[in-house]
Amino acid sequence: MNKIRIILLALTVLIAGILVLSTSTGSFGGASNVTYSEDDFSADIALAESNYDLNSDNTDNVYQQQVVAQWGIREMVTVTANQNAAMINNQTSLGVAVNSLERSVNMAGETNAKLNKSILIMMGLLVLAVAIIGGTMNGVRRPKEQNADTSTDPNNVTAIAPTTDA
Repeated sequence: MNKIRIILLALTVLIAGILVLSTSTGSFGGASNVTYSEDDFSADIALAESNYDLNSDNTDNVYQQQVVAQWGIREMVTVTANQNAAMINNQTSLGVAVNSLERSVNMAGETNAKLNKSILIMMGLLVLAVAIIGGTMNGVRRPKEQNADTSTDPNNVTAIAPTTDA
């Protein structure tokens, strides 16, 4: 009987292990490659200002000053466009990172639900194994232990012989 109980317990543990392994989903998808620009374009702004100052110093009349001013405006607009493009890329990257995080959270929730289901199945199998093992022990009884000290038993009355002192 002991061998049967051990075999049943081993089968229960094996089945529970297979269930846990079959419900695992693998690794989570981490954040994808997110690029983020931290450039403040100060070098581009300094270059545009330097070019304007240099060209402005070499002008001789109003017409040349107008051309130099237009060049300066064009360079500053180019810097502003580059800054805007970098901000749009940063916002796009942030959106990608948020979507990746959302997918990871959803996967974690699904995995948690699967693990909870596996735990319930394992607990059910454990209860079933205990019930089966308990059912196989019906014919096996241990003898009751006899109390060696019977003097405290109220039903144990021993006759005391009267003594005669003469």
